[in-house]
Amino acid sequence: MLDIIYGANVVEMALKHTKVKKIFSKLRENHPIMELARERNIPIFPIDDFQDEKRLPNDKQNIIALIEPYKYYDIKEILNDNPETILFLDQIQDPHNLGAIIRSAIAFGVKHIILPKSNSAIITPTVHKTSAGNTFLVKISIVTSVQNIIKNLKQNGYWFLGLDTKGNTKISDLDKKTKYVIVMGSEGKGIRPGILKEMDFTAFIPMNSLVESLNVSVSTAIVLYELKIKN
Repeated sequence: MLDIIYGANVVEMALKHTKVKKIFSKLRENHPIMELARERNIPIFPIDDFQDEKRLPNDKQNIIALIEPYKYYDIKEILNDNPETILFLDQIQDPHNLGAIIRSAIAFGVKHIILPKSNSAIITPTVHKTSAGNTFLVKISIVTSVQNIIKNLKQNGYWFLGLDTKGNTKISDLDKKTKYVIVMGSEGKGIRPGILKEMDFTAFIPMNSLVESLNVSVSTAIVLYELKIKN
């Protein structure tokens, strides 16, 4: 079954980075996206012909596309790339948060993300939209055995950095040249205890005591900015 995406920015990114099968649109004929689609010989239909409205919100920004199913990567492919930084998202369940994190990751040069198979959001139309199409620029691996992956990554020279409100180091004091797996915990619960104990470092974001915590996507953006990551 083909994946559905919507919104002008997302469809434009898909046309540039993946295989688009069909477009449903009411954009003007000379719109740059329509011209790009015609250059790639993509069939274009009136948006009213789209029959699967239940999978989309009301605001579709006048364009929908059907694309090949999203490609997830084996963890071996990520290790073969040997990135300086990997982002591990521990049971992030809100697709809006996942999309926002992906957008921030690309903004700060992180292109490799690991998700546990259980209790995690996966790539959906909402994630594509929230990420502004940056889903097509990252490599995401979904893993079953988190403990085995942690062991494997440590053997490959990575240090695990967990963001935690009770962390022992300010994020600004971390060594920016270290090869990190940055672990971000789920909304409300944070990093699971069994994973937290595997961390080589735990760090916190200093902030006003009137605010207990930040949204996980905001925290991720701050961490990535502070470390000035460049893969």
